[in-house]
Amino acid sequence: MATGHEQQEPLHSPHERALIHRTLLIIGIAVSVVVALVLLWYLIDVLLLAFASVLLAILIRAPTDWLSRHTSLSSGWALALVILILFALIGTIAVFFGQAAANQLAQLFRKFPELIEGVSARLAQYEWGQLLVQQMRPRQLLEQGPDFLGKGITVISTTFGLIANFVIVLFIAVYLAAQPRLYIDGLVRLFPLHRRQRARETLEAIGQILRWWLIGQLFLMAVIGTATGIGLWLLGVPLWLALALLAGLLEFVPYIGPILAAVPAVLVALGQDATLAGYVLLLYVGIQSLEGYLLTPLVQRKAVYLPPALLILAQVTLGILIGGLGLLLATPLSAAALVAVKMLYVQDVLGDTQAAE
Repeated sequence: MATGHEQQEPLHSPHERALIHRTLLIIGIAVSVVVALVLLWYLIDVLLLAFASVLLAILIRAPTDWLSRHTSLSSGWALALVILILFALIGTIAVFFGQAAANQLAQLFRKFPELIEGVSARLAQYEWGQLLVQQMRPRQLLEQGPDFLGKGITVISTTFGLIANFVIVLFIAVYLAAQPRLYIDGLVRLFPLHRRQRARETLEAIGQILRWWLIGQLFLMAVIGTATGIGLWLLGVPLWLALALLAGLLEFVPYIGPILAAVPAVLVALGQDATLAGYVLLLYVGIQSLEGYLLTPLVQRKAVYLPPALLILAQVTLGILIGGLGLLLATPLSAAALVAVKMLYVQDVLGDTQAAE
């Protein structure tokens, strides 16, 4: 018989308490991850706009740093001069080409459903064409409007509007470009003391890679847009200015962008003549071949190499999950992520310094 002086057995043994503690810890981490993912999903458009602001700030900062180094101007005055030049350049382009480009773009968008219907009617004359039309369902695609591009493009077009988003991105970018160290230091302070220097090095490496990628991509956009415009004008394709503008803008999205730019050009040419459409297709293939084999290797010497398969997978994934904005920013996001993985995981964790060079 137990006496009152005998101690009672503990409710849980040390092993059981440790097991309960680990279980609760795992559950807490899992719940925290789920909550973080849900918040990330609902804030993804805001985060993408913030990343777009960072890209624009890096682009503005590049000529600002050059002016500050090679002239007696301070960083603030150099930034003000760069912004003034950019607005003057945009205004000059708008004065000479803005009205014509806007009219042609509006005409192209109005005419696009008619072009789709015309191509569908031509394909329907053949048995294989009927099967293709049934599978693609162009009429249903047109009726869906921008929604078929995903969540992001709907949010952009209805919640704030493209112009409002551009203004937001522009203002944030100017503040980021004016005091980049302030925001970098604040972000670095989120890391432990012994990791802050490495975090700063990683952020600077990402900024350098994105800077060279942006400069190279803008050069490619200008060359591709100009070459496409000249080629379409020489071929006598209607709406050549709008089509060239689309080709230049969509060049910002590697691989997928040029394909999307070629579709309306071929459709417009096909509305005139099948032979003309063939010439237009050859023009786009030739320009993209020139870019892929000559221009891109030259302009991306100082930018990070992005494997094509990985890049296309990132573009398709972000395009489906987020929409047009995700597709637009997939390449710079992939470049930034690749640099971070190489430096923080491959080099620091795995110790493979050669793979991170």
